[in-house]
Amino acid sequence: REVVLAAVKQDGGALEFASEDLREDEAIALEAVKQHGRALDFASERLRKRKDIVLAAVGQDGYALQFASDECKADPEVVFTAVKQNGASLIFGSRVLQDDKDILLLAARHFPTLDDDRDFFLQLFEQGQVAEGVN
Repeated sequence: REVVLAAVKQDGGALEFASEDLREDEAIALEAVKQHGRALDFASERLRKRKDIVLAAVGQDGYALQFASDECKADPEVVFTAVKQNGASLIFGSRVLQDDKDILLLAARHFPTLDDDRDFFLQLFEQGQVAEGVN
């Protein structure tokens, strides 16, 4: 256990090579996702439902949201944290949260490829000309 814990602290992706029992270990999974968010993919299904572990993962890499449980993908705090880290991660959130105006606006602010068009897009969005009908 201590060897795997030390390994995931150095490279969270090392969780992939841990035994099933160790992938189920909360402390090991948490250290792995804090170092490499997408290591959530290798955590047990039970741990992918744990909000604290998922929050640590998406805080490190918003794209880790794709490996979270459906419950976490529908949790506004989890999706907000993921989108704040990387706006493009919104595609992995629940449909309801994809339509949330505040989360959409946050995604636009943290979308890595908007660059030159970001200010224009935000202005249109704030004027209600983008994403009409969004709740």
